[in-house]
Amino acid sequence: MHIQTLIKNNVYFDSMVLMQLTSRILKQPGVQKAHVMMGTEENRRTIRDKELITDEVLKATPNDLFIIVAADDENCAKIAINSALDNLENTHENTGDLKLSYKSLVGAIQNHPEANLVSVSLPGKYAFSEARNALEAGLHVFLFSDNVPIEEEITLKKLAYEKKQIVMGPDCGTAILGGAALGFANAVRRGSIGVVGASGTGIQEVTTLIHRMGAGISHAIGTGGRDVKDFVGGGTLIAGLEWLAADTSTKVILMVSKPPDASVRDRVLDIIQTVNKPVVINLLGSSETEYRTGKVYVAETMEEAAFMAVMVDSHQQKDLYKEADLLQLAIGEHNRLDKGQKYYRGLFSGGTFANEAALILAKDFYPVHGNVSMPNIQPLEDPFNSIGHSCVDMGDDVFTVGKPHPILAPELRRERMLAEAANPETGMIFLDIVLGFGCHPDPAFEFAEFIKEAKALATEQGRYLPILAYVAGVEEDPQVYSRQVEILKASGAVVAPTNAAAARMAYTILTGNILPAPIYSPLSMDGDFKNSDRELPFELPEKANVINLGLKAFGESLESQNIPVTYVDFSPPAGGNSELMNLLNDLL
Repeated sequence: MHIQTLIKNNVYFDSMVLMQLTSRILKQPGVQKAHVMMGTEENRRTIRDKELITDEVLKATPNDLFIIVAADDENCAKIAINSALDNLENTHENTGDLKLSYKSLVGAIQNHPEANLVSVSLPGKYAFSEARNALEAGLHVFLFSDNVPIEEEITLKKLAYEKKQIVMGPDCGTAILGGAALGFANAVRRGSIGVVGASGTGIQEVTTLIHRMGAGISHAIGTGGRDVKDFVGGGTLIAGLEWLAADTSTKVILMVSKPPDASVRDRVLDIIQTVNKPVVINLLGSSETEYRTGKVYVAETMEEAAFMAVMVDSHQQKDLYKEADLLQLAIGEHNRLDKGQKYYRGLFSGGTFANEAALILAKDFYPVHGNVSMPNIQPLEDPFNSIGHSCVDMGDDVFTVGKPHPILAPELRRERMLAEAANPETGMIFLDIVLGFGCHPDPAFEFAEFIKEAKALATEQGRYLPILAYVAGVEEDPQVYSRQVEILKASGAVVAPTNAAAARMAYTILTGNILPAPIYSPLSMDGDFKNSDRELPFELPEKANVINLGLKAFGESLESQNIPVTYVDFSPPAGGNSELMNLLNDLL
């Protein structure tokens, strides 16, 4: 094996561009391994093959890009690197064609006073100062970035409160504001159900199911997962609830979240007990009775929450599937298993999907392991290796430092799929596949190849391997929901209609037994509503006008929705040096 390294000094590309480039290199003839990354210490730590960390890579600074190729011979490595350089050059040329592009956020704001929201999807170490600049200038912030220190999140949310702005995030994957689907949001119809959530994929699940049942969304406000913790204080969650309570276009409020810590829970209770609108709450499997009032319903799953919200909104029950059809599919898969195949292996891109599946399965399987912090779930000591029944959130920070989110990059789950397929105790593999604006343009096409590889590997070892998938999306999404489902089915996967239904199907596939189907009783809540007269915590624009700082794909998805977008061609300040960056922040 020949290893070749190339360093490009003083250039910057976002992680999605570099991940796509890495995928292209790996498809080059003779290439065994490849990495294309910015030269941060965090990125170097993600390279598990230490032989690839050459002296050149160790010398790269955060403002340098490195390309590592391990190939059969020197010629193959050289061809692959030259191809990578050509792709990088084309990327720079395409970026130069953007209609509105500035070198700094400050410049973009000064030249576009009509902008009202900044979308930040930079690496975490660069996100704070840019989000703070946006809030100081009076703009709302959608903060997709993860790996942002907790102290910085607290500072941003305090500032947002003082400035009467909203900061959604960090680690906020989804929002729908001012007619704009931000991050990984879906093309759902407008309607009268307002959503606030501490989970991006949780918001996607309930909004897409609501859409598929014929109802619609007024707004969806994301908070970021840490917002519900005592030390953050639930500032965005509380502000979102207050705003939806006063919004004239919202008739039903739906909240999806992990159970909030005590102080945040008390603040939520104070609000929902005075809201004159029906409220549906999903706390990831919790049915905490203290939330129940005359107009509050607590749902145990996201599926149930969506059903309840539609019932209250339309006074009609809408069905998405027939349970008998799902059982028939699951029993058929079960009958092809060997006796030794007994474990569930869930490889999730959405943390909320992983949490919900783990909670459902833990009622009948014990123990269930995972890198999720939920009751009755045993922690995985090494998230890179499954034990027994495992639910692995591959969007967790440990997997994403220096890499794009797995919703954007299906290939991040390929290696793990093959490892699970090679284990004779694996009874099935589960995959969640997320559609929407900003997501991978054709994920089922990529996953179909991985599914075929995994099934073929098991077949070579004399086993049949069930692969169960769930597609979160709607027909109007750029990827087209029905097309994605058909591609997956053609590859040999079984496709579930909801994440909760997938967990029930998984239980039947592994045991041959049946979990009781949920029964959703009609609600007695009065659908009439009255808007709150409390002071609004912030003002939202009727139409979003966005400055995009980070992933180009997020800006392009907004343009496809006819949302005005201004681009910032970001480069790390102070050459990416953390000490100098902190000094600059203090001086400013």
